[in-house]
Amino acid sequence: MTLHLRVMRRLGLTVARMDHRDNISPRGPDAVVVFGVSLDGRTGSDLVFGGPGMGRKRFDEMSCAIAQTLNQVGDWWTLLIVRDAMKGARRFSDFHESTGIAKNILTDRLNKLVENGIMMREEVGVRGQRQEYVLTERGEALFPILMAMQQWGDKWVYGEDGLPLEVYDARTGEQLAPISVANQSGEEVTHRDIAGRDPRNSSIREAG
Repeated sequence: MTLHLRVMRRLGLTVARMDHRDNISPRGPDAVVVFGVSLDGRTGSDLVFGGPGMGRKRFDEMSCAIAQTLNQVGDWWTLLIVRDAMKGARRFSDFHESTGIAKNILTDRLNKLVENGIMMREEVGVRGQRQEYVLTERGEALFPILMAMQQWGDKWVYGEDGLPLEVYDARTGEQLAPISVANQSGEEVTHRDIAGRDPRNSSIREAG
């Protein structure tokens, strides 16, 4: 075993080898297959990272709303599914076509979105033989988060000259104002201005 594999296993990564001739699927929806890689010095095999032995990091014991939100929508596919639902996608095939996500992963993410109350299933078609996925109020409330991510990516990833898409208000044709955070008086607030306190008493502590 080479140094690469020893380091990955010390980091807790599950590593499995799949021969090209074997008809084996990655272990679990989060497994990642690295094709054509020969980290162990051998040829004709792929390495699979993840699977049941490598669960996604969770923050169940962390008393932080940001951490708990990441538990529910922190996966990179999840917010793309929510994004497309806000664009009108409803059917499994809609999400599969728009994201290119593998069907087993898409099934897993849709199930979790339903379990977390972010989406709900609706029976449609003759005798309800087909299901569609619809955002709940909880899911609709993610809209400002997605727009904040859109604006951050426009500014810091693409820049003004490289925007792939301009988002605007379809009712008026106006561009969207930059998303910011304000206090109840309407004054803009930055991360330097905030603190946290226990809502059950008036003591103030640092935010985090």
